[in-house]
Amino acid sequence: MKLQIIPGAGTEESKNFADILMRMYCLYCENNKVKWSKILSETWELTGNTEKLKQEHGIHRLVRVSPFDSQVRRHMSFAKVIIDDQEIKSDYQIRSYVLHPYQLIKNHSTNQSTGEVGAVLDGDLEKIWNAPIEPDSLP
Repeated sequence: MKLQIIPGAGTEESKNFADILMRMYCLYCENNKVKWSKILSETWELTGNTEKLKQEHGIHRLVRVSPFDSQVRRHMSFAKVIIDDQEIKSDYQIRSYVLHPYQLIKNHSTNQSTGEVGAVLDGDLEKIWNAPIEPDSLP
């Protein structure tokens, strides 16, 4: 399986977010016996049990106080995660990572969310994949 992470438009902030996502996926791979190797600047080849990673395909959004802003302002950054060269609808945001003013990761495709931001960013993707569904999304 190929995994590609493309930073959104912008400066260091978007590139840093793409690096954060790659670190998260690398840690997930290391802890779940998935082998990975870089094949291009933004593309990695993954082998092993990669089925769950297919749900990562889409637009990811980060909200935080930027470490690159000397005025300590909150910024929003985007990155595309592409699995196996699938196309992404331009408006298909699958997940938000909010680090300021509170901490929450929300999976928009399933309406699941978790406050265990550190664990998810450290590769424990099961925390968001298995998070409870928010009550307002139930029929």
